[in-house]
Amino acid sequence: MAIPLSAAGAGVVDLSLVHRSSTEEVFLRSARRTGLDRHVGAVRLPRRHRYFNDHPDPRTDPLLLLECCRQFGSYLAHTAYDVPMDTAFLVKGWSVATADVPPSDPDVEIEAEVADRVMRGGNLRAANLRMRMTSQGRWLADITIAVGYAGPEEYRALRALQHGGGTVPNSDDLPGATRADQLDAAAAGRTHQDNSLLAGVRRTDTGGYAELSVDPRHPTLFGHSNDHFTALTLTDAARQLAIATGGHAEPPALAGFDCSFSRFAELDQPVLLTSTAEGDSEVRVVVRQRGRQVADISLAFAPAASRHQPLEV
Repeated sequence: MAIPLSAAGAGVVDLSLVHRSSTEEVFLRSARRTGLDRHVGAVRLPRRHRYFNDHPDPRTDPLLLLECCRQFGSYLAHTAYDVPMDTAFLVKGWSVATADVPPSDPDVEIEAEVADRVMRGGNLRAANLRMRMTSQGRWLADITIAVGYAGPEEYRALRALQHGGGTVPNSDDLPGATRADQLDAAAAGRTHQDNSLLAGVRRTDTGGYAELSVDPRHPTLFGHSNDHFTALTLTDAARQLAIATGGHAEPPALAGFDCSFSRFAELDQPVLLTSTAEGDSEVRVVVRQRGRQVADISLAFAPAASRHQPLEV
């Protein structure tokens, strides 16, 4: 059974169903149900994107593949499981393993299983989204997203409790600026300076540390108003810290990661990231705020020798 798309026509997804505010940020093209809690989606990888394609390495960014799956999961929650539009989606963790070959076609298929569903009062409250991405029958990535769903009153209570009093700020209310000691884009493995997410980077004998520094006007990371730094932002910041403090002649390519998120990363309080090298190709990054752990992120990198030619479309 096909899941209806937007009334705008085939291949057009309602922006609100994937939690985006611009068509340039939407990659999901179609969705259909194939069985009990099983679905298939079609996405199109962008040829050019100022954030997801902003890397010297030609391999497809695993964060782009993750974003495609996140959009599919959000779409399914609303259309196939009747999750209300005012529900907050809380990422508890995610993991990504990717192939060492870029897709030869921008059209990618996602096979999804909505597993371990937790229902309360007839409403979906949590699930594990297990997804496999393929291109022309060839495996690209396995991605798992653990997500919880909170209604507006519950979410407001959660945010007030963690923030510790006072008004929880919104990204729309913050000035659009980064710090004077912002990490240089090239050192972060980026081309555009506005995609640098760290400041005050320092190397140590085992890794390094830095503070999160993100412009709240960033069109992708703050594509809509938010009251915290997202899991995607923290994951990319961890990658940038690993690259900046790894001592590589050229930025290594991210091959996969495994992340757990235990708290919200507040917008109005410093967020500290600390990296520790674990072998030649793995780095662990711990994210803390006010001395409390926010996220634990393990990154795996591919050697530069495994790089391939960019996708031609």
